[in-house]
Parts: sequence; C-alpha cells; structure tokens
Amino acid sequence: RRIRLRYRKFSEAPSYMRAEEDVTIRERDDPSKYATSGVADFDRERDVIYLTEFPQVYQGQDTVTGDRIVLHRASDVVEVSRSNAYSAEGH
Repeated sequence: RRIRLRYRKFSEAPSYMRAEEDVTIRERDDPSKYATSGVADFDRERDVIYLTEFPQVYQGQDTVTGDRIVLHRASDVVEVSRSNAYSAEGH
C-alpha cells in the first residue's frame, strides 16, 4: 500500500525500496513461488529482499515463516531467522 524509494541519482533505477502494509512478492516465471509480509526492503546493490512483520515464503506446497526472512535473489537462497513454522506436504 505504501512504497518508499531511495535513489543515488534520480535518472537511475532506485538503489533501495521499502514496501509496507500487506506486501506480496510473486515470482514472475513461477506462480507457485511467492512471499508475503508487512514490510519488504529491497536492496538492489546486494540483490536481496528483507522481509519482516510476519513474513511467509511459499514454494509449491512448502511454507516457511520466521521473524525475518532474507531472499537472496541471485542464488535463490532463503535465509530464515527464528523460524517458527515450516510445512512440506507429503514429508
């Protein structure tokens, strides 16, 4: 519902973006991969997304939640701090 942008130069793409209030991030090529949170901080220079305020990441039937989730976009790694739930259907 709300986005804040930070630019190094106004003519370039934002170097940092914060999305707040009911954030949903969807994988363009795979609709079964998505994340939700109250706040998402996008750091373009590090190519990571920090999710806080009840973050949840979904991939197919798998779900992970925690206090803070970091999505490493280049490596497709999901880092979870203080995980409080995980489900994998059929496992």
